[in-house]
Amino acid sequence: MNKLIYLVIFSFFSTGIYAQMKDLVQYVNTLQGTDSHFGLSYGNTYPTTGMPYAMHTWSAQTGKNGEGWKYQYAVDNIRGFCQSHQCSPWMSDYAVYSFMPMVGKLVVNQEMRATKFSHDNEIAKPHYYKVMLDNGITTEMAPTTRGVHLRFSYPSTEDAYLVIDGYTDMSEIKIDPVKRQISGWVNNQRFVNNSKTFRSYFVVQFDKAFEDYGMWENQKDEIFPKKLEGEGKGYGAYIKFKKGSKVQAKAASSYISAEQAVITLNDELGKDKNLEATKIRGHKTWNELLNRIQVEGGTDEQMKTFYSCLFRANLFSRKFYERKANGEPYYYSPYDGKVHKGYMFTDNGFWDTFRAQFPLNLLLHPEMHGRYLKSLLDAYDQSGWLPSWSCPGHSGGMIGNHAFSLLADAWVKGVRTFDPQQALKAMYHDATDKAPFGQSIGRSGWRDYYLKGYVPFGTTSEPTAKTLEYAYNDFCAMRLAQEVGNKTYERFFGKTIFNYRNVYDPESRFMRGRLPNGEWAQKDFDPTAWGGPFIEGNAWQYHWSVMHDIQGLIDLMGGESNFTAKLDSVFSVPNTVKVGTYGRMIHEMTEMMMIDMGQYAHGNQPVHHMIYLYNYAGEPWKTQKWAREVMRKLYNAGPDGYCGDEDQGQMSAWYVISAMGLYAVCPGTDQYVIGSPLFPKMTIHFENGKKLVIEAKNNASDCPYIQSAKLNGKAFTRTWLTFDELTGGGVLRYEMGKQPNKNWGIKPEDRPFSVSKHTGLKKEKTVFQTGGQWKKATDVRADASIVYGVNDRPEMTFEQRVNSWRDRGYRTHFMTGIAWGEYQDYFLGQWDGKKNHLREGQVTQAGDTIWHGHMVPYIVPSREFIEYMKQKHVKRVIDAGIDAIYMEEPEFWARAGYSDAFKEEWQAYYGFPWRAQHESPENTYLANKLKYHLYYRALDEVFTFAKAYGRSKGMDVRCYVPTHSLVNYASWQIVSPEASLASLSCVDGYIAQVWTGTSREATFYNGEVRERVFENAFLEYGSMCSMTAPTGRKMFFLTDPIEDRQKDWLDYKLNYQATFTAQLLYPTIADYEVMPWPDRIYEGLYRVAGTDCRDRIPRHYSTQMQVMINTLNDMPASADTVSGSHGIGVLMSNSLMFQRFPNHDGYDDPRFSNFYGQTLPLVKRGIPTEIVHIENTGYPETWKELKVLVMSYSNMKPQEPAYHQYIARWVKNGGVLVYCGKDIDPYQSVLEWWNTGKYRYSAPAQHLFKLLGMEQNPKDGSYRCGKGTVYVIREEPKDFVMKKEGDKTYFNIIKEAYEKVAGKLTEKNNFYLERGPYVIAAVMDESVSDEPLKIEGCYIDLFDPELPVITEKNVKPGEQAFLYDVTKLTDTTQPMVLCGASRIQGEVCKPDSYLFSVKSPANTTNVSRVYLPWQPQEVKVTSADGKALLGTYEWDEKSHTCQLKFENDPQGVIVELK
Repeated sequence: MNKLIYLVIFSFFSTGIYAQMKDLVQYVNTLQGTDSHFGLSYGNTYPTTGMPYAMHTWSAQTGKNGEGWKYQYAVDNIRGFCQSHQCSPWMSDYAVYSFMPMVGKLVVNQEMRATKFSHDNEIAKPHYYKVMLDNGITTEMAPTTRGVHLRFSYPSTEDAYLVIDGYTDMSEIKIDPVKRQISGWVNNQRFVNNSKTFRSYFVVQFDKAFEDYGMWENQKDEIFPKKLEGEGKGYGAYIKFKKGSKVQAKAASSYISAEQAVITLNDELGKDKNLEATKIRGHKTWNELLNRIQVEGGTDEQMKTFYSCLFRANLFSRKFYERKANGEPYYYSPYDGKVHKGYMFTDNGFWDTFRAQFPLNLLLHPEMHGRYLKSLLDAYDQSGWLPSWSCPGHSGGMIGNHAFSLLADAWVKGVRTFDPQQALKAMYHDATDKAPFGQSIGRSGWRDYYLKGYVPFGTTSEPTAKTLEYAYNDFCAMRLAQEVGNKTYERFFGKTIFNYRNVYDPESRFMRGRLPNGEWAQKDFDPTAWGGPFIEGNAWQYHWSVMHDIQGLIDLMGGESNFTAKLDSVFSVPNTVKVGTYGRMIHEMTEMMMIDMGQYAHGNQPVHHMIYLYNYAGEPWKTQKWAREVMRKLYNAGPDGYCGDEDQGQMSAWYVISAMGLYAVCPGTDQYVIGSPLFPKMTIHFENGKKLVIEAKNNASDCPYIQSAKLNGKAFTRTWLTFDELTGGGVLRYEMGKQPNKNWGIKPEDRPFSVSKHTGLKKEKTVFQTGGQWKKATDVRADASIVYGVNDRPEMTFEQRVNSWRDRGYRTHFMTGIAWGEYQDYFLGQWDGKKNHLREGQVTQAGDTIWHGHMVPYIVPSREFIEYMKQKHVKRVIDAGIDAIYMEEPEFWARAGYSDAFKEEWQAYYGFPWRAQHESPENTYLANKLKYHLYYRALDEVFTFAKAYGRSKGMDVRCYVPTHSLVNYASWQIVSPEASLASLSCVDGYIAQVWTGTSREATFYNGEVRERVFENAFLEYGSMCSMTAPTGRKMFFLTDPIEDRQKDWLDYKLNYQATFTAQLLYPTIADYEVMPWPDRIYEGLYRVAGTDCRDRIPRHYSTQMQVMINTLNDMPASADTVSGSHGIGVLMSNSLMFQRFPNHDGYDDPRFSNFYGQTLPLVKRGIPTEIVHIENTGYPETWKELKVLVMSYSNMKPQEPAYHQYIARWVKNGGVLVYCGKDIDPYQSVLEWWNTGKYRYSAPAQHLFKLLGMEQNPKDGSYRCGKGTVYVIREEPKDFVMKKEGDKTYFNIIKEAYEKVAGKLTEKNNFYLERGPYVIAAVMDESVSDEPLKIEGCYIDLFDPELPVITEKNVKPGEQAFLYDVTKLTDTTQPMVLCGASRIQGEVCKPDSYLFSVKSPANTTNVSRVYLPWQPQEVKVTSADGKALLGTYEWDEKSHTCQLKFENDPQGVIVELK
């Protein structure tokens, strides 16, 4: 980004870019929006006469003193001409005093002096106001930034008086007849630091002598003739002039002093001999500003509306600073009542204006904008709070912390006038506290927002609206922290940017109020009801207030089609209103009904971005249509020019930016989203001297649709442009048309920014699968719940099951089996009327169907079954709004292959009749290749359909394959597509199902058969990691705290620790399925060790398990590596599964020992052996770190000759290959590529050796090949482990090979890894040493449910360790929960306290270890509803940590440490 550093200001007056300046002031009507009243707003404006961003403006006054409606078009009498600052009638005004000319008798009472007038005799322009009253007096006003030039022309028939009204509060008046001057001050105000000392000093100098004069007060309308000064409530003055006088008066005001008022008057008006001079200068100023945007080709009404809106968009925020005689800026602060150097601005409500008015300011006035932002932080320093609505000080109106938006948006777009660290400090302060005044000063409901994830209904007003706006505000704070590298604040604010999800009701598909206990409020919920959880709106309007993450909202709603359908519905549903908690009609309701656009309520701000959201969902033509329609229907230049409150320039700025064909949906990013340009041509002149010409060819009222777009000659289709692209200047050219171009702007990359899509934030890091509904006992607190199976249950439908998890804040995914499942409706013919689908089960040679459960056979996936999966399961899942589908365990048993269904698939695939696989190795190989193909085809077709059906719904459906490892499938004699699925574009990733039960499969080593759980799991995870490593596909690692086989709890715990440790030793994988089927874990009955009793999970184990699981939520991906000599790989192939069953010709491979013979001798010596998939050898990344590759064709075969080319090339470039085996297994001779066609090899290895330049049948020994070496070991790998000490020769060769190219090969009995703050270690038995691994430091033992702090850990052979290194804390000034048996939901750090909330399943005990910079003196543990809970704590001085214990609760537990 080109940062906007304003070292040189391009003068508005000297650039010469306005040589062709037009008189655009003529189009401005300051009466726009003035025909308003309490019950209906057409703008609630007044005919402002003032300079851009002026400190004071002026207006005719028809309303009573102090009344918000100071000027109403329908009122036909004027009672004064007043100094004004009012930004909204709902806020009233401050620092007001007024003039009222009259003839005849002196009348001071405001009602009696009011004089009729006609709009026919009124001129209302920005720089000049003139009206002739019915009594013949003409008043004219020409303003300056801090003053005004007035002229009163009296008829000659009667006495001429001028009344100065001190308005509603204390005032002081002094009359100096000699100087023809009146001076004084007024005190009327609402929101200042000290109301008694606040002053607006004014001075008025006249060009005519006073014939008479005196004081008066407006409480009793008492007159004091000839009195020269006075002070009191409502004190004013009167003066008399000669009959028929034409009196000119110069007035100026100051908040600093009477002396400064005189300086200002002399500076701004001193040289003006008459009102015309001031008027001309004012016209020039406004015309130059309006010419910053020159439009061409519009109708006269469009020109008037545009420039009238541009005028109002440049009135706020007001300059609240003044200039000394030497020009130095300084100001009186309404925040602390003191005078400061620099700039100050005020009169703006950010809830309204962050959306359009400030983004427009950034485009047109970046220098002033930079000063404004600095003044926000000055206000914070002076008052302790950031402003939200200043008028002139803190008013606290509306909701949200939208100063966050202003600061972040400006920084992202290049403004550098403020200290971002100071800004972040202020943001944190305001986000975590509430001022004692004003609901938007700080945060009402902040505690619940952070601890519960939402502001609960019934605890404060407008809770859902606040939740939505706070989440956006936190995004803005996070963005600023990211931009400036503040990790502490980035982490804090980043945790809550998705809190909007917690108030989304998946059943009604609306944002709703939520009770403190998590249940939905308002059981009779009606989205048309106003108020309640919302402010000045209803659920239809507030639903879209997720400006920072529209894609996330789309996902919540179940995809783009649901999203756009709901957008469409906003306009099509009846425009009925239910007054809700307001109890009466408010003007915003009336305005919504008046515009008759369904529930679209443009008269208030929450929907201002809504029509631009079609761009995010692939239907930008609807944005184009509605943008034009709103501009056409809801705006004009007349007194009824708006459809609601104009609100300090927001309503006008919306029109101005929309007329450009742009809108800033998400301030805080650098994007302006594209709409539909209103004019055929628009030229924008930027402050940096550049200009942007926006051309819209063929533009017309009936041609709102973009056909194509080019920026500086380069075509584009994205539906957004950046700030730098716009301010960089050039030509933005559109082709417009009558019909939408539905191919423009629809690609995924064309969508504007959404935080969940464009910042690298993962959708989910932790998941678990469950067949049940949400229950307190199984509230695991992972990111996503994978709901299993679409079948309805007696107690609830599938959709209700899904929503039960969504209601509790989970993302929901879906899983079912592709090889088996509860598909009785298919098997028994209910789905398609065919009752013979059971014939599609997998059948053994004996004729037995292989069953997974009752009436649940393992399936031969026929095309009918594939169609059933698509239509019955996939469609329903996607229709339920689920965008992640898992088809688990594509498994074909090696012993199966005898059913009629399989025989038919054989005939179709091979073109010749089925052959029994047990009859020959050839038949076995052919059968298993077909099994492999059938599930490859099934997943390809089902997933391809899922993605296409998802796209039809506007959803990006992700498809995953949960599968056992290739190690396990080959060991268990199952055939599955495994690594080949990575070649399918429809497969997004895998879950590595390394179950405790699979890792317990006994293996040979050193001649002994037994379980080697850690080593097996290490190899299983390694094979899964290798499968996807070069492809970039997502991989979840699964661990299971128990297993399907009945064991005791202690057995489960020890083996869970082993598999858990193994997965963490792969630091590039950081996504996890934390557990499968929590119902069986938390509610199942299993043996207690040493007894025959069965019981639920022991508390100590559930605590330990939850500590381990919760670390996975924060487990970082890491470039750190496991200790040991890296670079040794063992080759695997999917064909390992092809020759496992049955045995032929007397050759067997007991317990998959040919694989373990190559791997266990290395793993047992502490060598982090890498698994290399032969299918991935074509990826350069596969070879990047590899030094030595071990391979054998004793238990697998290469499916393609190209693999050998990759291997040979690597060897010749310096790699070392170790080939093991005698090539004597019966599968060497199956008819395959190496012995058919152009090849005539008796074994596939011969082809490889030939490519390496070796003999086809080399003997034992080493061979030089190019820059590399080949070692040949003519021994079957299984013998390395099936024989006692059978691995010595093998290992010695590995050692020699490694040390030839990579240095010393380290032998040890352990693996050790530091991963962020975590230490993971495993010590092997049967290894090179029986010594324990000693780890010294300051650690928390995460495998001990008490979470003790230790300084030394001795890990014995056969054991593992999982530790938290307390010394790795990066910020010791901040409290932090380091680990615990419940998941952190929210936390807030204060200088003297730390507050956090946690959730975890019921009936479990939480133990946590909390770091604190200070020892706590008080610990409070409360339930979510505030009830005190029993908790214990213990302080550890050496680690500065506190151990906490209390009962878990899925509703939440709140801990406060002081």
